[in-house]
Amino acid sequence: TADMRLHSLRSRLGGQLPPLALRELNGRVVVEHHRQATSVTTEKLQLLTTEGLRLPPTNVAIALHHSDDAQAQGNVSINTLDLETVAAIASHLPLPAEFADTLQQLAPRGRLTDLRVGWSGASQTPERWNVSGRVDQLWLKARDVTPGVQNISGQVLGDQDSGRLTLNGNDAAVDLPAVFADPVLPLGKLDAVIEWNRNKDADGAPVI
Repeated sequence: TADMRLHSLRSRLGGQLPPLALRELNGRVVVEHHRQATSVTTEKLQLLTTEGLRLPPTNVAIALHHSDDAQAQGNVSINTLDLETVAAIASHLPLPAEFADTLQQLAPRGRLTDLRVGWSGASQTPERWNVSGRVDQLWLKARDVTPGVQNISGQVLGDQDSGRLTLNGNDAAVDLPAVFADPVLPLGKLDAVIEWNRNKDADGAPVI
């Protein structure tokens, strides 16, 4: 357990990584590790970078459990998360290279609130999962054939069997560089609902 109240902090977390420079770092971090289980929690963790990016008081709870037969389960909960700040900080952290590159290319902006994610089953392809949360004013850059989005908000509640995703936004847009020469497609006002329900009587594929 670490209770932090630090000022003018500068640290390099990897030999090839740029140093992380913070004006302020406050909050509590608790890490617990047992033979097959790891948990990380933060309480009112907040920081301010020297570039002026601020992470508001954030509570995170991550619990991971692995068994000897390659089964796994996990739960993640986050009260609020500023995506632009997290993406900027991530470039200073010892993350897997593929994940770090993807995050840099997507350049996310927006805010997640009340995020809850859980999964269980095979470690690579969990059979069961659930997710709930909200995102406000999401911006993602297009990547390869994956479209980008601009100023889209939404809320999701569901699991592997059924769920509901609502999307809305004013002055929203979709970026489709793999489809159009002029890739940004303005949507104006967006209101959409996507629901899925697994049809177990057929081939088991989700019905949308």
